[in-house]
Amino acid sequence: MMQMLTMQTGAALASRSDWTVLRPLLAQSVVQTLQMVLVTIVIGGALGLVLGVILYGTRPGNLFENRVVYRILDILVNIIRPIPFIIFLAAMQPLTIKVVGTSIGTTAAIFPMVVMCTFATSRLVEQNLVPVDHGVIEAARAMGASKLTIIRTVLIPEGLIEFIPAVKKLIAELNDLLAVKAEEFAAVPAEEQRAWVMKNLSAECAATYESLPAGVARQLTLDRDPHGNVQVSLIETEKLLSEMVGKRLEALAEKGEYNGKYATMHHFFGYEGRCADPSNFDANYCYGLGFTAACLIA
Repeated sequence: MMQMLTMQTGAALASRSDWTVLRPLLAQSVVQTLQMVLVTIVIGGALGLVLGVILYGTRPGNLFENRVVYRILDILVNIIRPIPFIIFLAAMQPLTIKVVGTSIGTTAAIFPMVVMCTFATSRLVEQNLVPVDHGVIEAARAMGASKLTIIRTVLIPEGLIEFIPAVKKLIAELNDLLAVKAEEFAAVPAEEQRAWVMKNLSAECAATYESLPAGVARQLTLDRDPHGNVQVSLIETEKLLSEMVGKRLEALAEKGEYNGKYATMHHFFGYEGRCADPSNFDANYCYGLGFTAACLIA
């Protein structure tokens, strides 16, 4: 009896180390992991963007000012974000069963992951929208733009650049550097300023700064608002992103890891002209520009 039990145990252990058995299970697990991550990023990111805009919009003095709604959402985000995910997963189990019908499996894991991702992303979105110049928003409101139009065409595009973690860190470090060493920077010849900046930045931020197009790098250090901060709204985001992608692909090509072709064409459909019928906002804005220009000429 003991010998039979030993043989069965040995057979079980052998099957667990047999790659003909483990390989399909490994492949299935990898697919399930990718599925959970991708679904969480897409759905959680989209919901986080919406919740972040609501958080920003309901802040005192903003588009949808509502102290009660903002306070409730702010408290929820502050409570949920710091919770370790394994604890959050267990705490969400009753709700997961009600929504999904089970607490086991890929779908059951995705639901709490999406909830956590939504609340975590929302705070990042809110923090990146806060630095957007209120003057730009007020100008759009003065021209008759609806609140949703302002969010879609002004607020989100203006705050996009700071959603890139490396650029956000670079901007913060540049603000501190040039606030402390403004006179020293001003005394450096223009052709040597970029080298001076890279020398005084941390290694990580210096690498990010070096990768930026010359025009964007210059704007980050020269054209600053009255408080000494970078005017993020002046950065042409689409050109920055396309040039950074191009440089990255060039580096991969030198290593032999990329052999494709990459070319870009930039379009800007701003407030003055769009590829659709003009709205009342467009008409009022262009009328305001023309009227102001006529007054200045007169």
